[in-house]
Amino acid sequence: MEIPVVFATDENYIFYTVTAVTSMAENAAEDTFYRVYVLVSGELERGHGLFDCLKERYANLELRLLPVDGRAFEHVRIHNPHVTKATFYRLLLAGLLEEERCLYLDSDVVVGTDLQELYLTEMEGEYIAGVRDLWIDLLTKEEREARRERTHIPDLDEYVNAGVLVFDLKRIREDHVMERFCRHMAYDYPYEDQDIVNVCCYGKIRRLPAKWNLFTLFLGRVEELEERGVDGDAVRQMRERKGILHYATPFIRPWESERFLCNDVWWKYASVWSERPEYRKLQADMRQKEIGHSKEKMASFCAAHERVFVWGFTAFGREVCAGLMEAGVGNIACFLDRDAEKQKFTYCGKRVQPFDMERYEPGKHGFLIACRKSGKEVRRMLMEKGVRTEDIVCCIYKDKIYNQCLRAEYLEEGEGHG
Repeated sequence: MEIPVVFATDENYIFYTVTAVTSMAENAAEDTFYRVYVLVSGELERGHGLFDCLKERYANLELRLLPVDGRAFEHVRIHNPHVTKATFYRLLLAGLLEEERCLYLDSDVVVGTDLQELYLTEMEGEYIAGVRDLWIDLLTKEEREARRERTHIPDLDEYVNAGVLVFDLKRIREDHVMERFCRHMAYDYPYEDQDIVNVCCYGKIRRLPAKWNLFTLFLGRVEELEERGVDGDAVRQMRERKGILHYATPFIRPWESERFLCNDVWWKYASVWSERPEYRKLQADMRQKEIGHSKEKMASFCAAHERVFVWGFTAFGREVCAGLMEAGVGNIACFLDRDAEKQKFTYCGKRVQPFDMERYEPGKHGFLIACRKSGKEVRRMLMEKGVRTEDIVCCIYKDKIYNQCLRAEYLEEGEGHG
C-alpha cells in the first residue's frame, strides 16, 4: 500500500524530520511504501544531504521536497517559542498535493508502528482526524472557559492536537476549507495553526485513538489523567506506549536531555545517522545542556572556569547560587541582570551587575543562566555576542512535572527545585 505522509520543516528541524522519517521506514510493514512530502521554503528548496541519505538508505519510501512560498506567512502571529512558521504550511496541503487523502506528522515524533491502520481511518464526511488534546483535561474551569471564548469553539472536548492528522483533501477541496484556513491566519490565536484547524473544521473532526499521538509529557502523569476522568482506552494506550510518540514539550525533548521518558527511543533512531556531523553536533549540544540538570555537573562546570556569573537575579537564580556555594563552589563572581532596579542588590556577598561583553574571556569565564522563562533567549543573545557554547549552561528548574517525566534511573537525582 502506498501512503502519502507530509512533514513541514525549516533549517532548524531538518535532523528531527529525518529521524521521524527513519522511525517510520524502520517500522513499516513489508507491503507499505511511503510517499514522503516535505514542505520547505527558502534555501531548503535546493535540498539537503540528509534527505538524499534517506532516499539512498530506504527502499520503502520516496521523498520529495514541496516548495512553499514563505511570504504567505510573514504576518502570522506566533506565541509559543518552539513554534515556527513552517507549522502553518500544512494549511495549504489541499492545494499542494493531488492525493485525495494524506497523513500529516510533526517533525518531533517517532513512529513505532506501521501506518496503514491510521491511513485507512474511516472518515464519514469529516475533514480531518486527530487525537483529542489531553491538555484540555488539565485546565481549570476558568482556563477552559477562557480558551473557549478566545477560540469561539463551542465544545473543547472535540479539540484535537494537530501534530498527527489524517487529512481528507478531497472533501477539503470540495468545501473550500483551505480558503477558510487562509482567512483565519489573520486572526490572533494562542495556539497558532492548531487553533485554526480546530476552529475551521469544528463539527467535521474524527477522533483517533490516543496511540496515534502519545505526548511524552503525559507518560509519567497517567494516574493524574485517570483521576481527571480521561477515557480508559486512552489511559491504557498511554501505559502501553505503542504507536506514535510525540516529543512536543520543549524542556523534555530528546535533544534537550536524554533523562526523560522515551527519549532513549528517539536517540535509537537518531543514531542511525551517527556518522553524520549533524548527529555529532546534536549530541555535543545535548551533553552541554545536561550540565544544567545536575548540581554536581554544574559544580564541575564552575571548577573548569576561573570566574562564573549567574545570569538572572531571580528566586531561582539565588537558589542556584546558594546551592553551589553550599557545595563548595567559591568562584561565583556576581549576578548578571538587565533590570537596572535589580542592580542595586547584593545576595550572599554577590552583587548584581549589568553584562559587559568586553570583560568576557573565553574558556576562563562561565555563565550559569537561571531564568525560568527567558533562558533560551539569554543563551541565544550570549552566543550572538560571541560567548562560546561550552561557556554557557542553562540551569533547569525542577518542579513536580519535571520529576514525573524522568526515567527511573534519574528519579533520585531529579528531586530539587519547586
